[in-house]
Amino acid sequence: MTSDVHEAIVGTFTHASAAWRIALEKSRNKEIQDAAQTLLPHGNRHVRFGIREGEGAENTRAAKSPDGGIHHSCSLEIRCKYPALVFEVAFTHEDKKELRKEVEKYILRSNGEVRTVVAVDASEIYAAERKNENRLKKMYRTGQVDESAQYSYFKDENNITAGASILVWRATVRKNNILSVGRVQEKKFRDETGNAIQSGSLRIPLEDCVCKGNIDSAKRSKAPPLEILSEDLCKAIDRNLVIYRDFRAEEAIKYVQKKQKEKADEEERERQREEERLRRATEVRTGGDVGVFGLIRERGRTLSARIKDGRF
Repeated sequence: MTSDVHEAIVGTFTHASAAWRIALEKSRNKEIQDAAQTLLPHGNRHVRFGIREGEGAENTRAAKSPDGGIHHSCSLEIRCKYPALVFEVAFTHEDKKELRKEVEKYILRSNGEVRTVVAVDASEIYAAERKNENRLKKMYRTGQVDESAQYSYFKDENNITAGASILVWRATVRKNNILSVGRVQEKKFRDETGNAIQSGSLRIPLEDCVCKGNIDSAKRSKAPPLEILSEDLCKAIDRNLVIYRDFRAEEAIKYVQKKQKEKADEEERERQREEERLRRATEVRTGGDVGVFGLIRERGRTLSARIKDGRF
């Protein structure tokens, strides 16, 4: 399940790429207009890979669903099957090694038709939020949160945050026509305190997004690139951290309440087990049912073990 922060980053990319395409269509340059009209949003539709020679079907038929991308209408006789550009967001547990593996699947399994993969790595923010949640849970367990007061988890000054980066990979062809994956950009757009880093903005040229048959004309056109500003990404993250933290605070309270109930239930079961153990131990020593007072005596108190025949 995706989070509010994840969807906010995707939404920023989708909005920026749509606005860019509309701006290109209004250009006075005919080549730019024509190229813009071939661009299509890919969204998170499945990218289905075919079976490659020498590999088992179980490894190659799996479809991948990117967070976004840019497809295009094709000008070639053998039509392009895949989007030219794919967009991914890493917000949960992925590290850069895992992210690169995902990138390689897109580029290598499409035989280079997916030419560019853009990724936003916000996993450090997620890790910081997990630490915030663990601290919140401890506060609830130890009674440090006054629920009658107007405590705001989002505004808690003890919360920490982290940086985030934009990474770009491109398909490259080496000697002997060997296809490989090269990382061409890794820049932080958000610092450790949550402030935007202007130099970390994303700029993608038009030729990365069009059919490979139109790359040369796209380069000649000198069209303005797709640009996603670091400020816009940071604003989207900050706005949705409010929603994300509100939701996670509710989940943290539920988690603590559940654990407290489980502990209380287990203590009650243990108390009942102890009473049963004492009752049985007393029966063994007295040779019969000793009742409630027998249990009291077993715990070291001086009281009659049983009321019999109406006498103490």
